[in-house]
Amino acid sequence: MLALSLRETLVNDRCRPLRREPVSRLPSVGWLLVIGEVEALRWIIANGRTGFRSNTRSGGIAAGDSFALYTTRGSYHNPNTCVSQVLGLGTFTSSVNDEDVVIAREHFPKSVPLAFASLLPERKGMPFVPLVPKLSFIRSKTGWAPYLRSALVQVPDSDMRLIVREFNRHAASADR
Repeated sequence: MLALSLRETLVNDRCRPLRREPVSRLPSVGWLLVIGEVEALRWIIANGRTGFRSNTRSGGIAAGDSFALYTTRGSYHNPNTCVSQVLGLGTFTSSVNDEDVVIAREHFPKSVPLAFASLLPERKGMPFVPLVPKLSFIRSKTGWAPYLRSALVQVPDSDMRLIVREFNRHAASADR
């Protein structure tokens, strides 16, 4: 399967395509980076890095593993009008290290650099809820939110491929 990458950048809350390139390799491990605060989201995108608390199980991350950037309903401080969504796709460029970072005034003792392959503007991401019935790592389809209460969620290859495929479809339709 060939996933289409849109490599885009945020410019004044708008998305400007830089180029299109095929993503031909998806590793067997995928991750959801769960972001619940818009200030943290902006820092992560601007700096190409994310941080983890010491109790986050991030030791399984390897260079080249893929991730999807997931924002919660509450990320923008209005869960009544915002939806959970996937805003971007990318890969980790190394394993997690002990480099401290401060994100949105919060200290994280572990961090990892990120390379974004695709990124959509804030609030314009792919809605997550329609994927829930199809995702195997979410066993309770009616009570799915607890599966995403960690900052980092490992997802099976089949689920990551589904997320990438649907994200690319959403991004392509938003491009028109």
